[in-house]
Amino acid sequence: MTEIRMSYLPTSADCSRLTAAKLFPEALLEKGFTVNRIKQSAGALVGTQFHKIAAEILRAKQEGITEFSELVKRGDAVADQIDFNTPTEWDDPASPNAAMIAIDKITRAWLPLGMSMNPALIEQEFKMDCGGDITLVGHIDVLTTEGILRDHKTGAQRPSPQAQLGGYAILARNAGHEIKGLAVDWVKRVGETAPQVAP
Repeated sequence: MTEIRMSYLPTSADCSRLTAAKLFPEALLEKGFTVNRIKQSAGALVGTQFHKIAAEILRAKQEGITEFSELVKRGDAVADQIDFNTPTEWDDPASPNAAMIAIDKITRAWLPLGMSMNPALIEQEFKMDCGGDITLVGHIDVLTTEGILRDHKTGAQRPSPQAQLGGYAILARNAGHEIKGLAVDWVKRVGETAPQVAP
C-alpha cells in the first residue's frame, strides 16, 4: 500500500524531486536510486514544537478556557517537554536557546489569532483509499466550527501550500465534513534579535 502524505506536498512547487523522495523512498530505492538522509532543520524543529503548543492551546480553548494567562500556561506545559537532543542542523550556533526564543516569539504572535478560533477538530488524521493500492493521508491542524480548514506555517519564507490544503479539503470532505474555506496562518520565523512579525 502506497501512502501519499499531504504534509509532503508544500515542497512540490519548489522541487518535485525532493517531494518524490519524501513520498516514495522505498520505490526509489528499489529502482536503484540513493536517497540521502539529512538531519532535520532547526526550522522544522521549531515548526513541529509550535504545532504541539498551538494544538494544546486550542484544546484548552475547546474545553472552555478563555483566559489568556491560562492558555499560555497550557502551551508552556507542552513546551517544557521539548527534547532538543535530536540531531539537528542549527541555523545559529546558540542552537537550543535560539530555538526556544523562536518558539516563544511565534507562539505569542499567534495567540491572539488562536484565541479567535472556534476549533471543531484539532490535529485530526484522515485517510482515503483511492484504489490501485494508493491511500491519501492527511493530518490537519484545525477545522473550525465555521467550516474553515486552517493550517499553521512557521517558516522564514512565505509558504505555498496550495496542493497540501487542497488535499486536506478532499480528505475532510470524504470524511463527511463541510469545508467552506481554507486558510494558512503564517507566523514568520525571524532571528533571535529581530522583532517578531504579526501572523
